[in-house]
Amino acid sequence: MKLVVRVFILLAASFFVVRVMAQSTSASVTPMRDRAQQELKNTPSSETKASDVSGALSHEKSEGILRLEDPFEKIPLRNFQWGLGVHLQPYQPRGRITNESFSSQELETTGSTLMPSISLGALYGLAQTDIGFFQGGLEGEVGFMSQKNTVTTITNKSVDGQLNSSLTEARALVRWGKHWTSRWHGRLGAGVGKLSITQSSDNSLARWSKDTTFNSYLVGVDYQLNRSWLAQMNYRTYQKGLGSGDSIQVPTSQLDFGAQVVW
Repeated sequence: MKLVVRVFILLAASFFVVRVMAQSTSASVTPMRDRAQQELKNTPSSETKASDVSGALSHEKSEGILRLEDPFEKIPLRNFQWGLGVHLQPYQPRGRITNESFSSQELETTGSTLMPSISLGALYGLAQTDIGFFQGGLEGEVGFMSQKNTVTTITNKSVDGQLNSSLTEARALVRWGKHWTSRWHGRLGAGVGKLSITQSSDNSLARWSKDTTFNSYLVGVDYQLNRSWLAQMNYRTYQKGLGSGDSIQVPTSQLDFGAQVVW
């Protein structure tokens, strides 16, 4: 009997101790839980953080695009375009020369060659229309060629000579392109000029000088190779001027090729 009473007392004491410990644990856990809940309320949500970060990145990206963007500026239309060119055109002296030292001299017997020339001119932008961009201007050109020849005097003596031909010309030009930045352009020109032929020789019997005036017409195209250079091809015709003598003749119609530096 005493044993049963002792067991009952021991169980009651254990139950009391466990209950007291449970209440103590519950009391300590409740403030911690409340504190954790309060901290969670004060902490921004994940969506808010993502939104803030996304907004910050978007702002940074937009600023980066603005900094990297190259602002476009229209190239100003150049009113004037200067050009310095070199050209090659077929050339053959034509005509007949007579004087008291020799009966006659046929210039064609000297043969044909290529005459180099240099041109300098300026073009002015006229207008951009529905059919294209037009330029107008003036151009001057000078060419020179020297050829060896032989002259037979009235005493049947052969004399060596040098036939020197010079061609000077001034012309008005109109240049057309689909746009002022086009690579291909067409050209029309009309001008006046002078052809001079002089024969030099160690023998005074073979020396003489003649000249004649002419009108010229030009149709051509040019292609812009780059910003500074263009290639040209022109078809030229010549007509002898009024009042010119018959001793020398102007060149016939012909093609010439050249290159021009522009600025």
